Amino acid sequence: MDSIFNETVKKSVKYWYLLALVGVIFIVIGGYTLSNPLESYLSLSLIFSWSFLITGFFELSASLANRKRINNWGWILVSGVVNVAIGFLLLVRPEISITILPLFVGFFMLFRAVAAIGYAIELRRGGTQGWGWSIFLGILGFLFSLGLIANPSLAGMTLVIWTGLAFISIGVFQIYFSLQLKRLR
Repeated sequence: MDSIFNETVKKSVKYWYLLALVGVIFIVIGGYTLSNPLESYLSLSLIFSWSFLITGFFELSASLANRKRINNWGWILVSGVVNVAIGFLLLVRPEISITILPLFVGFFMLFRAVAAIGYAIELRRGGTQGWGWSIFLGILGFLFSLGLIANPSLAGMTLVIWTGLAFISIGVFQIYFSLQLKRLR
């Protein structure tokens, strides 16, 4: 039995590369976060704010462009709206406390990781080879985001490491998922 995903994505997926670009942005942000652990939380919140805003607009574009091709395009739309909302909030309120920023990032990454696990299950249903890597990366992002949420008061290196690893694992998933969509196309 073909899944809804398999039926609609095989026809054609426009702008698959926007999802890959989101992954690249997440990996760059994760790498930057890990390589500059001593940056202040204010500059970190500005970087995150802009990354949420930009990736949100890319996801909104990809979801709207594919609304007639993918039945479950609404999840990409919701992800884009969440990204834009978090980015806007953090840009407007840069004085957000150190303990709240890790929660924002942790819940954002948790949402992304759960979505990644769902996409991996759909890839499996669609008969895509290598879907196990997708679910592995989604679970990895889930665990990193839980670590961030469980310990929001931890400052310094711990926060930077968890945040960087969460961004990188979800970024790798985004690229892998977009390449799978391209293959199905």
